[in-house]
Amino acid sequence: VPDQVWGLKRSTSFPTAGATSTGMSIVDQGGQAFLLVYSGATLRTVDGTLSVVEEITLSTGEPSDIAQKEGTVWLAYSDRLITGLFDGSLAEMTWEDVPIPTGVTLTGIEPFRDGMILFDGVNAKFYLIELDGNVLASWDALGPNLGLGDIADGPATITEGRDERLVFQSDGSGQMHVFMLNW
Repeated sequence: VPDQVWGLKRSTSFPTAGATSTGMSIVDQGGQAFLLVYSGATLRTVDGTLSVVEEITLSTGEPSDIAQKEGTVWLAYSDRLITGLFDGSLAEMTWEDVPIPTGVTLTGIEPFRDGMILFDGVNAKFYLIELDGNVLASWDALGPNLGLGDIADGPATITEGRDERLVFQSDGSGQMHVFMLNW
């Protein structure tokens, strides 16, 4: 909206000692939204007042990205992808491995329909996979310093029975690149 500024109502900080990455994702649980925040190997649920509700140490180490869709949470590591169902308690989550293509170095993930978009910033590639690891498509990423980049997807438009969705990719220089997935 032009000429409109939203004010920051509250800010907070979380310990990040020794962490090389941080990330967050919003998850809805029973009509209440929580922010899942990781810094290093610590994963927290944070409520709307930015108060920590729960905190756990991830036995799987420090992730490189986090994503969620309909209560399912994914954590990306450079060489693996894990998933678990969030039912309101981090401590009760059971994590399972999701197969990823050999040689992929995960730097970003984004759910897409019933699968996942994997961003390999080291090898400058994207992969669209099913959750059994089957690769549906791959394409080249754009820009320099992709290990510092991230991805996000936009709203879907259904055209003639096909899901058209914009995928946004940032690179380490601050450039934004947009891809159209028509699947």
